[in-house]
Amino acid sequence: MPQKDIYDGFADHLTICESQTIFDECEYLAATIRKLLREEGLRARDIAVVVRREDEYRKELENAFRRYGLPFFDDARQPVEHQPLVVLVRAVLTLLSRGFTTEELLRYLKTGLAGVSAQEVAELENYLFIWDVKCAAWR
Repeated sequence: MPQKDIYDGFADHLTICESQTIFDECEYLAATIRKLLREEGLRARDIAVVVRREDEYRKELENAFRRYGLPFFDDARQPVEHQPLVVLVRAVLTLLSRGFTTEELLRYLKTGLAGVSAQEVAELENYLFIWDVKCAAWR
């Protein structure tokens, strides 16, 4: 079992905050970060926010950061089935095994890995919707 290293120094770059509500806590945090970025010359990539109950804080943090004009990067784990490469492979396999459908083709194109721009996919999707193109029409 690894030994615990005890830090004896002063943690002057660490702030612990407690408020009555999560909203108030996130507001204080966003205001403090904005001050650090503007007045202390820190960069956003140098700042981390760690919370114990991520699901309870995510929406309030995003909203507070948006109000204060701060960049927000959420390093939460994402299910692998939502990753673009996995979506692309699953769409291709579905197209090959079950036949051609508009829904699967759009899923494939929307991954961003098919060599088609998001603008082109949006235009194609609008065309398909307006003209009610079904899978038989593709043939």
